[in-house]
Order: sequence, then structure tokens, then C-alpha cells
Amino acid sequence: MIDHVRVTEAAGSVVTLDTITAVANRIGDMAKGLNRDRLRYLIKNGKVRACRQDPDTGTKFYRLGDVMHAHTDKAKRRKREGSG
Repeated sequence: MIDHVRVTEAAGSVVTLDTITAVANRIGDMAKGLNRDRLRYLIKNGKVRACRQDPDTGTKFYRLGDVMHAHTDKAKRRKREGSG
């Protein structure tokens, strides 16, 4: 069962390339295949943009909701194309 309150709260949190794998592992099946390389791919292809950047370290932060949307949208599209 999906806890919509937790999903909404999580969507507003932020991740980095260094934290995405650990966060995805905590999310479970919904985030299957989401890791550092996948996030890099989504960034490179313009599917996700940083919401802010640390001026001292250059670390970029991404909204988890945006990352999950881009990740699951692509997975759904691949599944549709493969089943037709």
C-alpha cells in the first residue's frame, strides 16, 4: 500500500549524486534501477535539473520528486514500447 503522505513528503526532499543510491534503496521497488549512473543519465538528457548548488563545494541538489518522476516515466515508456 502506498502512503501518499510519505510520498508527498519525500518528493520535497533533495538528493545528490552521492546520496541517490542509498535513498533509492530505502524507497524500494518504486526506485528499482535508480542509482548514481541513472541520475547522471537523467541529468545529461535534460530530464532532471538541479534545484540548487552549494557555492563552496559545487555539489548539485535535485528534488527527489523530480528524479522519481523522470525515472519512472522512462521506465513506463520502455515497458510500453516493449509490449507493443
